[in-house]
Amino acid sequence: MNISIIRNLLISVLIFFSFSTKSNNPKNYFDSQYTDAIQFCTVNINLIETTLSECCIPPAMALSVAFPEMLRYSLWRDLFETTSLELLYVHGGKNVANFSIGWLQMKPSFAETIEKKIRNNAKFSFKYKSLIQYAKTDTINVRRERISRLKQFEWQLQYLSAFIDINCNRLRLENIHYEQMLMYLAAAYNRGMNSDISELANFSNTKTFPYGPGKNNPFGFVEVAEYFFKADAKQLFNNP
Repeated sequence: MNISIIRNLLISVLIFFSFSTKSNNPKNYFDSQYTDAIQFCTVNINLIETTLSECCIPPAMALSVAFPEMLRYSLWRDLFETTSLELLYVHGGKNVANFSIGWLQMKPSFAETIEKKIRNNAKFSFKYKSLIQYAKTDTINVRRERISRLKQFEWQLQYLSAFIDINCNRLRLENIHYEQMLMYLAAAYNRGMNSDISELANFSNTKTFPYGPGKNNPFGFVEVAEYFFKADAKQLFNNP
């Protein structure tokens, strides 16, 4: 049986038995997974604040954008071994293997897109030069190093910072209300960086979390991001 089919079946069974009796408040619904994600943020708060603040990105905003993916990671991190997928990506690229990694659930294709957009913008290529510099320049070793980066939370924070900068610039979000900015950024983080602002606005109202599109979901991705921002993020971080 195809590995993706097995993965989807296991996830569906886990979710059904884990959440069938829980309430529809994100903190209550995800229960220990929500607590685990908060605990991870608390333990790593200095790293989060330092890394994001160095990039002039508000920590509360940034972590809220990606927080739903932290819940996903907490739910499923022990289900699957990614070593074989890593090797497939290194030797075959994103079209052969493209999978989510780490607390912020970043795929190799996501990192590749961020790096490409950085290279195409003089301002970002200076600010985020570390993201486009590799020890070796051949394709295999670049992919290998990219995977190594994505497995480290500090690097994921740098990619998240670049994502926020790129999309604020692309969607011209700099001068809009803070919470409206969060809505568009969270939608783009889940929907993708090719979506325009009207598509993201429409997507923000759809219930796609945590099971994915086409399933009976209790929340929207944006809804969970906004909940975390209001309920916890502004209290966790000194620089909201």
